[in-house]
Amino acid sequence: MRDTCVEDTLDGSAVSAEPAGLVTGKECKAQFIWPVHPAVVIRKFNGPARKWEPGHRGVDIAAVEGTPLTAPASGFISFVGLVAGKSVVSIRHGRFTLTFEPAQTELPIGTPLVKGAPFATVAGVSDHCTGVCVHWGVKDAKRNYTDPEHKVRKEKIVLKPLDP
Repeated sequence: MRDTCVEDTLDGSAVSAEPAGLVTGKECKAQFIWPVHPAVVIRKFNGPARKWEPGHRGVDIAAVEGTPLTAPASGFISFVGLVAGKSVVSIRHGRFTLTFEPAQTELPIGTPLVKGAPFATVAGVSDHCTGVCVHWGVKDAKRNYTDPEHKVRKEKIVLKPLDP
């Protein structure tokens, strides 16, 4: 049996690092950090069975208007504006797009960001978060949404022997 940490890479993929704490002394790290500190999830991810079906494609984090947002991962601003009347800011991180609603920024599209840097504030219009939260979504290049809470947890892969 061997424990292995999953480490973040610049292109947004996860790679297996050295065995946890054995060779490098590294501790496992989460791929992303929370965009709001402290993070209090008030509505969890509830992805649909099929892309076109209804669901909650992200998490709602308690935040009042004016709360600063920090980049969960290094990347760049890929969208700023309205989507279906909602104020949205998006960050591109490798194969992932991170969306925030309601959010507004003065930074132009293409602005590079490092993990933990402030990039926007909770502000503008939302269909369900105005004044009480920010909705954080994470989708891959195929537009499949994933639970952001899975990206902020420390991941450890444990290989176990198969029973014959």
